[in-house]
Amino acid sequence: MLTRIFRHRVVRQSTVQMAGFFAAGLFSYFFQVALSRKLSVESYGEFQSLLALFAVLGIFSSALSYFVITHTAVFAHVGDVAAHRHFLKWLARFVLPAVGFLLVVFLGLTPIVRHVLHLSDAWGFAVVGLSALVSLIAVLHTGALTGWQEFVTLNVVTVASSAVKLLVGLFLVSLVPRATPAAVAVLVSSVSIWLLARTLGDRRIRARTVEPRRSGEDWRQRYFPQLVVWRDVGFVTFFTLLIALLQNLDLLLVRHFSTGALTGQYSALGLAGKIVLWANLGIVTVVLPAASAEAAFGRSAGLRHRAAATSLIALVSGCAIALFALFPQLILRILFGARYEEFAGSLWIFGVIALVLSLLLLEAYIAFARRDARILLLLALTTLLFSVSLVAFGNSIRDIALSVAGSLTLGYVFALTLNLRRP
Repeated sequence: MLTRIFRHRVVRQSTVQMAGFFAAGLFSYFFQVALSRKLSVESYGEFQSLLALFAVLGIFSSALSYFVITHTAVFAHVGDVAAHRHFLKWLARFVLPAVGFLLVVFLGLTPIVRHVLHLSDAWGFAVVGLSALVSLIAVLHTGALTGWQEFVTLNVVTVASSAVKLLVGLFLVSLVPRATPAAVAVLVSSVSIWLLARTLGDRRIRARTVEPRRSGEDWRQRYFPQLVVWRDVGFVTFFTLLIALLQNLDLLLVRHFSTGALTGQYSALGLAGKIVLWANLGIVTVVLPAASAEAAFGRSAGLRHRAAATSLIALVSGCAIALFALFPQLILRILFGARYEEFAGSLWIFGVIALVLSLLLLEAYIAFARRDARILLLLALTTLLFSVSLVAFGNSIRDIALSVAGSLTLGYVFALTLNLRRP
């Protein structure tokens, strides 16, 4: 029975991805726990705000990642490494000038962001911005690994970079216990991802050449004859922005409308939920390249993978929610120490948030693979709904979490309906 289950490609690849996400998440967990213990509650909340900014700024690298994945998945489907390499060269001509332009923009926005988020200094945002730009270059290689479904190699890269972040972060925060030194560790991690993915990824993909005689220069005419670059880039960018907002806007709103102490407390419970979300993202990530290749060749995008992916997400999240409900104080004490135990009664809600958000992302990716523009409107309305409900009813951690969970649930129901009505 178990052998039959693990023969399913989605289950097998999801297991590999979840193992990698778990290992990388373990290093990230130790990183976060070390910071939560070494920094004051206010400084820890500030660092979480910087991480949320990094995620929002990461919309550029995430958008590029989606663009790379959906195109390289087609090259991987036919084993055309030459077309893959010419595609990346073509893309690099746009990416490198964009990095220089965005660097100037980020530096100009630094004093404004510091004032709005009440940061202790301007260097934290500057470091986070530079990290986002390095990630923009690195994603050319990490996105290619995902598109070619080289998940083992991708996991080696992510786990190694997470270990580097932990070591560098511990060293720097021990010297200077503030948010900015912790942000430097994120920058070092981004650089390590870039270097490792470029070195290991090129080697693995090159070994999978099926048609070595093709030059690859005609990749666009052969595989994407109807590609309109500006339209595709616009679609991918808006999709990425909305996904980033769904995952991080709650923390930024809490930071802006509440105290630093409440932000730190919400961040701690949210991190426990993010651990579950990271595990589920290992499942969701597997579906995107397969769905993209299917859509490119005229087949139903990802629908035959939904049942397996949904079942795995429900299993992982259900176990986490049960643990969060039965042993909340123990979990918080192990993760963050005794000072967060008074909010243990709300921990299970963050498990529900992880479950619903994971299912919403799965449906969003399936719609994205076939370039269904209606998913943009649906995600925008979901983001607006939980933002309004959070501001209106977010007087406590429990109220904030319930408003976010309810809004995401509505978004998932509508996204599922969208995909079921148009296979």
